[in-house]
Amino acid sequence: MKKVFCLLVLFSSHIAGAQNIAYNRKMVDTLTSKACWGRGYTKDGMKKAAVFLANEFKTMGLTPLDKNDFFQNFSFSVNSFPGKMKVRLNGRKLIPGVDYIVNAGSKGVKAKGILQQKDSTHFTDMEDNIFLDLKKKLTWDVEQTVSDKTIIELDRNRLSETPKKIRVNIKNRFIENFGAANVCAMVKGTEKPDSFIFITAHYDHLGGMGKDTYFPGANDSAVPLALSF
Repeated sequence: MKKVFCLLVLFSSHIAGAQNIAYNRKMVDTLTSKACWGRGYTKDGMKKAAVFLANEFKTMGLTPLDKNDFFQNFSFSVNSFPGKMKVRLNGRKLIPGVDYIVNAGSKGVKAKGILQQKDSTHFTDMEDNIFLDLKKKLTWDVEQTVSDKTIIELDRNRLSETPKKIRVNIKNRFIENFGAANVCAMVKGTEKPDSFIFITAHYDHLGGMGKDTYFPGANDSAVPLALSF
């Protein structure tokens, strides 16, 4: 009987583990999907992720933290890039998110000009206030202000010739009051109901850069968030 019991325990643990893996995969697949668009500031990506999480809380039978709503709404300023994202270097069309990224605080610009080399990694078109920086690795972030220049960061490993001519059509949109929300729920304890254990994870990510490129963010927050469930 002991052997049978052990086998049953192991079998049930295997099923539970498989179910957890399947659920975690569903979480990651949804949060990193094109529909959520990087869980950021364009195409309602962050809002779609928040609604998905709130529905998961509801399905699990969790209680909203304020007893009426899973959302704690707030706002902040952010610079976003919802539209045009085109760069040509020496006549060659560059791929956003692969060949280059635009610094998150950059202003939008439509121009073509001649680049002047400042040093081994910096080139400028002073007339149009465009700055080209060569980088070993491309990493994006978020900015809450807009500068008076356009900074394009280029993967130097994908560069085959010295930058000389540049043509740019980039559209930015500064949002002074971008609407966001914390998604909060609770399970009231029975043994010690006056004590609290907090489990937190951020669900937002970098969003998208232009209308065709988004950053899925599996290794930023989607996987930790899935595991916290």
